[in-house]
Amino acid sequence: MGRNLRSTNLLSNLPQLQNLIKRDPRSYEEEFNQQLHHFEASLAIFELKPDEEAKEFGEIINFLSQVARCYPQKSARFPGQLIDLLQKHYPVLNAELRKSIVQALILLRNRGVISNVTVMPLFFTLFRCRDKKLRSMLYSHIVNDVKVANKGKHRDHKLNKSLQSFMYTMVTAADAQDKHGEGAMAAKKSLDVCIELYRKNVWTDAKAVNVIVQACFSPINKIMLTAVQFFLNPLKKSNEGDEDDEDEPSTNGESAGQTKKNRVNFMMIQHQSNINRKTKYRTRVLDKATRIRKREQAKRDGQLPDEEDEDGIVSGGKKKKGSSGPAVNFDALSLVHDPQSFAEKLFARVHRSATATKRGGSTTDRFEVRLLLLKLISRLIGHHQLQVLAFYPFLQRYLQPHQVDVTQILALLANASHAFTPPD
Repeated sequence: MGRNLRSTNLLSNLPQLQNLIKRDPRSYEEEFNQQLHHFEASLAIFELKPDEEAKEFGEIINFLSQVARCYPQKSARFPGQLIDLLQKHYPVLNAELRKSIVQALILLRNRGVISNVTVMPLFFTLFRCRDKKLRSMLYSHIVNDVKVANKGKHRDHKLNKSLQSFMYTMVTAADAQDKHGEGAMAAKKSLDVCIELYRKNVWTDAKAVNVIVQACFSPINKIMLTAVQFFLNPLKKSNEGDEDDEDEPSTNGESAGQTKKNRVNFMMIQHQSNINRKTKYRTRVLDKATRIRKREQAKRDGQLPDEEDEDGIVSGGKKKKGSSGPAVNFDALSLVHDPQSFAEKLFARVHRSATATKRGGSTTDRFEVRLLLLKLISRLIGHHQLQVLAFYPFLQRYLQPHQVDVTQILALLANASHAFTPPD
């Protein structure tokens, strides 16, 4: 009688039962079996109406994921049941329940109950969910898990090859070309994963780089610009905005709003310096604001390259130790399989965008977008000594006195000149 009462109380108090099982698994094996049978019965009922909230069902999943490794044989089917449930019903599942199932799978993966090859394709598929928090959690787990799998000199080539092939499929899929589709969200997050793993020196092979090359041809500016900016500066961390942000880049001194804010701050500091008593501190603040303003103006005028950020300068205007200027990393460009075709396709997009007319229904890229593409083309031509003869006369149209970025255009021409460039 006493044991039956204790068992009943434990079945209604899952956190206490979880604690007891972890301490002494053999003594509470019967209670675990009851919870496992309860889960299987609840799963069969839940699949009839998968869009229900089912809070109690989520609590059972959390409990079983915590104690599954204590009974490896009896819980062998449990991870597969969760994976099948997500694969079948992930679009209609309640957000909290879907998050609980994903957290359970991550916990099982971290404890070695399931392999990363089994669960990774599902996590990439879940990037299609319109749940920003879920995508962020999956992104962090995938990057960390792949990094751990390739720790030190060991490389998990089987995992790397399968994931890179899966990413290539997602980036080039037909539904990834629709700006408002779920495939575009999955392609963007997959691209972010690939770029982050390159920056962490995990995926630095040619296959990973050429997955990013395919993203440069995407009709969606958000995806295309992420890939292009990677090749312009592979080691610089981009703004980790999600797909809900604007598609257009914030080039030429961040944005108009940020420039206006900087200008207002400088005017306020200058005004305070004029009306207040002169001190050494106020003089240093004004000098620093003046240097920052001049630097931003030089960036807008093209006298400083876009790749150089303010991390190379500390308070007082002195450069950090060891930063002798912006170092361009050409390792990623060297791994491109067919640089000639890559440059020609990018130039065709720029030329098509520059000559298209909105009256005819064609969509045109902003000049800032075309300028980024031209920078990448220029580097490809200079690094691989390519022959894209139409590139040079195309840039001549921008060599006008009224052109704000004329110095950048001249830099592109100089960068694209090499020993095999025809003198004409």
